[in-house]
Amino acid sequence: LRHFTDAGARVANFSMAASSPVVDQQVVDEAYARGLLSVAGLYNRDTDEPAYPAAYEKVLVVSGVDPEDRALELGWGPLLDVVAPGPGVLTTAAGLRIGPVVFGQLYRPLCCNSVATAIVSGVAALLLESDPTLSSAQVEKRIKLSTRKVPDMVDERGQPVRWHPRYGYGVVDAYAAVSYDHRGPEVTLHSVERGADGSYGFSGEASDNVDDTGLDPGRTRDSHLRG
Repeated sequence: LRHFTDAGARVANFSMAASSPVVDQQVVDEAYARGLLSVAGLYNRDTDEPAYPAAYEKVLVVSGVDPEDRALELGWGPLLDVVAPGPGVLTTAAGLRIGPVVFGQLYRPLCCNSVATAIVSGVAALLLESDPTLSSAQVEKRIKLSTRKVPDMVDERGQPVRWHPRYGYGVVDAYAAVSYDHRGPEVTLHSVERGADGSYGFSGEASDNVDDTGLDPGRTRDSHLRG
């Protein structure tokens, strides 16, 4: 993450899910403050167990849906932020070309949360291409608030909800995200200092005059997106 940040990257895709911590939260915070949004997937099995790096704060967490926008019954739970297409997504493969002859597949369908995570990372990149001045928080907030809600996003009484443990805030919509008018908090980073013990200290401020009614008020993972 530090290498990506120093190189000027704005999005880091983690199509992986580990059962134990893989990095310090402080490193994620540092990258986020410097404009790098991490996007990570959950497990490719029906569980709400925390996965890393998805379990860290200030990471956009993804799971997959099928072509009818139905949850794949894979990773789910309180960490989930958004969902995206998972199964049968056609992508390039390592076919070998010798002159006009191709050995093996050049394209093949892939499945599940690794694919969905890459798609969401691509949407984040589109947002930054359309407006490079967006902060990590602004990109994250646009993606969450521009999602497409699906009929299954209801509570035990059948009432629609803003956030659902199987769908997060809904299905990511690239066009809606890029054309979304509301921005997240304006984050100003004043300084980053490294202490003698190797820890980092930050000073800055965030202001936000955007109506946040699209965010779930009870979700602590979104507290950094509220003004």
